[in-house]
Amino acid sequence: MKNLKIYLYLFIITGFFYPLIITLIGQLALPYKANGSFVLSNKKVVGSELIAQKFEKKGYFWPRPSSINYKPLPSSGSNLAPTSKELKSLVEARRKKWTEEVNITPFTNKKFYKVPAELLYASGSGIDPHISIRAAFFQMARIVKARPGLDEVILKKIIVENIEVKHFVLDPYVNVLKLNILLDQRYPIHE
Repeated sequence: MKNLKIYLYLFIITGFFYPLIITLIGQLALPYKANGSFVLSNKKVVGSELIAQKFEKKGYFWPRPSSINYKPLPSSGSNLAPTSKELKSLVEARRKKWTEEVNITPFTNKKFYKVPAELLYASGSGIDPHISIRAAFFQMARIVKARPGLDEVILKKIIVENIEVKHFVLDPYVNVLKLNILLDQRYPIHE
């Protein structure tokens, strides 16, 4: 009987009071983060800054590839080994696509136009919403071409202003969704 009482007390404390207190603290201290870090555009929720979305149009920054087609449940990587022929063919197909997108020719400076690895390989979660500034700079030419009034100098400034981490250990990165929303607000694509 004593064990049953202890079990019931622990059940009530850990199953009811603890989650209630933590939820309350989250809602009071960090409501934006506690509710999913939703991103708004024109007063509508368009996504979360924590989950990547698929962008395919030319005037948008594209996120890292996703092995799960950007669906957060379940999030996972491809689980393909580095020696996998399937991974090799996926990476080559992605490299070919990027080569065509940014117009890399045999005469292009290969060192400068080397496709960043993060644009060739899916992230571990499959829903990483960030890209490095190198990957963002790599995509600039095709975005400028699709957005009237935008040039590379302005776009580079926008990218730099939206860097989310300025740390000496981590590479600086930008959030793809936030960057694309900002571009739509300032330099809309006219279709």
